[in-house]
Amino acid sequence: MKKMILISSLLIASFFCVQAQFQTIGLRMGFGGELSAQFDGGAGRIEFDLGIYRNYSSAALAYQLVNPLEGDFTWYYGAGGIVGFENNNGVSAGPIGVLGIEYNFGIPLQLSFDYRPEFYILRNGAIDFHANLTGVGFSARYRF
Repeated sequence: MKKMILISSLLIASFFCVQAQFQTIGLRMGFGGELSAQFDGGAGRIEFDLGIYRNYSSAALAYQLVNPLEGDFTWYYGAGGIVGFENNNGVSAGPIGVLGIEYNFGIPLQLSFDYRPEFYILRNGAIDFHANLTGVGFSARYRF
């Protein structure tokens, strides 16, 4: 069942990214590990992350606006949504935000550091807010 939900999440995310140009692929590390991909989204970009943690898995999709900072540094912010698959509590979903800084090397390597607070609306209607250090992530991606 968990595999079917993850596959469904991938298909839904690919639907949103069909018209978008593939930019990067890599890993986002924080509280757990996430497979991360970015797509050109017109004025900004779309980021899709598939996460595997100790007690749950997640699929996050966010639209980000990217702004120059200095040299090869840029900063970005955005918002989107997340779906979480908890081992014992089923499925939860909610909005996310993101704020980060990244450096694009002269080679096809991008390093970034970001903060992503998450709101989960649980099955019982309760809200679970993840705004602590679990929202901090460091990413290394291959740039196309």
